[in-house]
Amino acid sequence: MVDPMRISQVSRTLQVPVPTLRRWTREFAEGLSPSARGVGSADRKFQLDDLAFLRRIKMIMAKAEITYDEARKQLGLAAAKPGGGADLELGPPSEEERREVARYVRGIVEEVVAPRIRQIEKLEATVSEQGRQLAQFRALLEEVVEDPSKTGKALHKGFPWTR
Repeated sequence: MVDPMRISQVSRTLQVPVPTLRRWTREFAEGLSPSARGVGSADRKFQLDDLAFLRRIKMIMAKAEITYDEARKQLGLAAAKPGGGADLELGPPSEEERREVARYVRGIVEEVVAPRIRQIEKLEATVSEQGRQLAQFRALLEEVVEDPSKTGKALHKGFPWTR
């Protein structure tokens, strides 16, 4: 049997911010296992079936302008109760949820984008060094073209390719 996953693991696996997953566990609770709902102060623990269900939710919610009620219908779940639906209870994201999403995005940037930026910086330094060496070589070539007798001296000016 596979160990249950914590919400942070599910977040990384599905590439969905933790606050979004928390909302989905409330919005679509009846489609998840009891351990995934995080009742009370208990940590949410997701089974493979929960992960598959959340993946379906992600695909459905990716469609433009879909509401939670429409998503529930597509998932075969009961509609929210009028006047007490989850959409009305939750309202806009809290400042804490916004900060958590920002932390999540920064984490992705640090994990994925930052290493690529460092690679680009190294390549830029290499290109710059090669440009400097090319300029030296052009100057050497001009010197030799002007006075072919300097060919021997010019080749020993310390260029890396003459060592």
